[in-house]
Amino acid sequence: MKQIGTPATLYRGGTSKALFVLSADLPYPVGHPGLAPWIQAACGSPDRRQIDGIGGADLTTSKFVVVGPPTLAEADVDYSFFQVGIDNAIIATDPTAETSRRPWCRSRSTAAC
Repeated sequence: MKQIGTPATLYRGGTSKALFVLSADLPYPVGHPGLAPWIQAACGSPDRRQIDGIGGADLTTSKFVVVGPPTLAEADVDYSFFQVGIDNAIIATDPTAETSRRPWCRSRSTAAC
């Protein structure tokens, strides 16, 4: 995959960390099929060590968030959360999904969840 520079912020909260990117800075909009491989590349997945990305080789440190202006009148912000699989090509957006045989997020008090 071609490398591109993208403004982002790495947040840590509790035992979790996530890369936050503004929707305007994405190479593809949320929902586009090209976004998942791009997120995986940013995290260094699939690779159990995530050497080539910002992922920390653990589900608590392989999270990605897209934030943008609201698309609904009653919302203040659009927020899309992605749990990135470590050694598989799974990107979960469903809180009941599992990556690496365990739930992706149980804590809502962390920076990314």
